[in-house]
Amino acid sequence: MFKHPSSAQLQILSRDTRLLFRLFIAICVTFTIIAYAVVGMAPTLFLQHQAEYSNAGELIKQGLTQGSLKAVWTGLLKFKLGGNHPLILSLTFIISALWFSILAKITSNAFTLRTIIFGLIAILLGLLSTHATLVSVIWHSDIQGFTEGEGRMQNLLFCVASVGFREETIKLLFFLPLVPFLYRTPNPALILFTASCVGLGFAVQENTTYLGNLSRGLTANFLHIALTGTLGYAFCRFLYTPKREWDRLLGTYLGVIFIHGLNNFLAGGGAGTSIFAIMVFAYICYYFFDLVVTHCPEKRQTISPLAVFILGSATVFGSSLVVLATTMPTFHTTIALSAPGILGSAILMFIYINRLRDA
Repeated sequence: MFKHPSSAQLQILSRDTRLLFRLFIAICVTFTIIAYAVVGMAPTLFLQHQAEYSNAGELIKQGLTQGSLKAVWTGLLKFKLGGNHPLILSLTFIISALWFSILAKITSNAFTLRTIIFGLIAILLGLLSTHATLVSVIWHSDIQGFTEGEGRMQNLLFCVASVGFREETIKLLFFLPLVPFLYRTPNPALILFTASCVGLGFAVQENTTYLGNLSRGLTANFLHIALTGTLGYAFCRFLYTPKREWDRLLGTYLGVIFIHGLNNFLAGGGAGTSIFAIMVFAYICYYFFDLVVTHCPEKRQTISPLAVFILGSATVFGSSLVVLATTMPTFHTTIALSAPGILGSAILMFIYINRLRDA
């Protein structure tokens, strides 16, 4: 039965919430100041970064068209994390390390050797899955011609049947090598953590292309983490009792594909669809955190997961704001373009506090 919190509990929660959001704002302001100190570096960097990805894509397309595995392999070798540029690599490492820490704290409560090994292998598999995704994108869209249409329904179909289906299926396939070591474990938290880390690995590579797009970069991290974690956990649960769980797995698989595609469609649909994209993102947050609350152990920790999450989210947001601010002519433009990212971050923090404030 639901119990109303006491006035003392409400005062503590209100005080902690105010403190956490003050820290969040302070970090964001600090990163904004730093951004204007390095202004002028990022625009050229982004152009070089995009050119490297285009060159890699052209080589892969040429190899697929001519049946040359050597050209495909050469293109994949050029598809390097952030183009190996120190600034992009540093930013990517900070963001991925923070999310790795957050996942370990909320699922396993600690950085055990087992958690670190499974997590790092999962991130590596997630990184490799982006290479398979790139080849699939070029084959499906550039060669076979399945691209976005002119109308909204055609675009929605493309986002679901192409983007959502391709990415969620490939991430699941790259999670499969770890399944024999996971599905018999009595620890469901390890399964959820490992599957989520595959999604994190995918996001690590993909999000280098979102630098300068704050609204996509902030939410895409958690989108991949939550969807891959949910699907990977459902797959391992299916292996326990296939006859009883096959319908749940099928529903989860189709659900994450549709949610992924719908989120992409709404995120790219202009200002009028932003609120709906936030609603879809909020649903993903609630569903994933409910899984964490249900299946992961909860105990008091020396370093609060809530503190790691809030400070980590603020650092991720501030880092992304730095990159965006260096490419914008005015501060007003920076804030206007970052508004969806700010709202998405606030909703993510609110849902986390609502579900896991006592961890």
